[in-house]
Amino acid sequence: MPVLNEAAYVGRAIATVLAQETDEPRELVLALGPSHDGTNEVAEELASTDSRIRIVHNPDA
Repeated sequence: MPVLNEAAYVGRAIATVLAQETDEPRELVLALGPSHDGTNEVAEELASTDSRIRIVHNPDA
């Protein structure tokens, strides 16, 4: 999921994706751009508490 300057919404978006029921294991990859509103900090905090979330930094977003 590409993420850029979405601090107000990223937590809810992540929770919605991870709450979807599936028969397969799930991994959510967040491509973090150079946000200026705290988005990356929110995403990093959520990733530190949930092993299904993986962070990829995308400095050219």
